[in-house]
Amino acid sequence: MEDFKACTDEELVKKIKAATPFALEALLERYRVFVNSIARRYFIVGSGVEDLAQEGLITLSRAVFTYDENKNATFKTYVNVCINRRIYDLIKTAGTPSKKVPDDIVYIDSILEDGFLATEGNGGNPEGSFIENESYLALLDKINSALDSEERAVLKLYLDGISYSEIAARVGITTKKVDNTLQKIKKNLKKLINS
Repeated sequence: MEDFKACTDEELVKKIKAATPFALEALLERYRVFVNSIARRYFIVGSGVEDLAQEGLITLSRAVFTYDENKNATFKTYVNVCINRRIYDLIKTAGTPSKKVPDDIVYIDSILEDGFLATEGNGGNPEGSFIENESYLALLDKINSALDSEERAVLKLYLDGISYSEIAARVGITTKKVDNTLQKIKKNLKKLINS
């Protein structure tokens, strides 16, 4: 396994974009304390700091792919803004009766343990990495076939961090339908993953 300690954040982001094994895990571990410190500053009724920290780690992993080093901002500055905006959106959403914070936040740690992102369980074995990657692709294929085109569009925008009202405008549905669609998707995906 490559040692990433000497890499700058920006170098590590490049390695992740180049699909270097374990690079994303190294970045998540590097930023875990930073994300937790941001999460501790906020409060949402019914959610704990751990929920917000997990949302922060999810946002961090998305930020890797949207970060543009040519915009004259360090990766840490960019991530800080992304995480704070995401948590702020969750707080704003939690206060609106027709919108609520997702009940089934997917925890990064459980994804890593399931082998979808980490490959440590195979001891660095390329064959094991290939099998895990195939399992991940099979799961993605199942998810894709379980959703209709509108559901896929709503889910993609939601995962990109777009607000309910913006999703509604882009897809051409009401914000209530966005919420209902996301609840249906979560329920169906939970069944799919547990089957």
